[in-house]
Amino acid sequence: MSRTPVLLDDDEWARVLDALGDDDDEGVRDCRETIAAQVRDGRSDCDSGDHQETLDADTAFELLSDPVRRELLWTCRERGTMSVDDLVDAVAGELDSDRDRVGVDLHHTHIPKLSDAGVLTVESDTVQYGGDRLLDCLAAVDRE
Repeated sequence: MSRTPVLLDDDEWARVLDALGDDDDEGVRDCRETIAAQVRDGRSDCDSGDHQETLDADTAFELLSDPVRRELLWTCRERGTMSVDDLVDAVAGELDSDRDRVGVDLHHTHIPKLSDAGVLTVESDTVQYGGDRLLDCLAAVDRE
């Protein structure tokens, strides 16, 4: 899937920046600095050396629209590479949901959707978070 830059005007970036607040969380501070630099420099993409090109805003919000997928992303961001079974256990435990149901949903819906978007890499029974600047920024806000 081809990625395109996030196209937000200065006012939209300013609203995102304001929504992040002045939290002491390192991830939120990093996100604020990235967005502030983009507004200051007149850039509309969220590119950083640590991540691939940023997803477009519609795709990022679509990926974050489901609570199971948000938890999956948050878990992968925090733990890095992990087995699908460990991921199922972690997400089901965090959501206090039936493990079998979560496993089916992750396997057939959420992992493929994130993999198709280029956010996760799946090899055999292992899942690795590839990173995305906009998703990281939005996830940091979501966890507050």
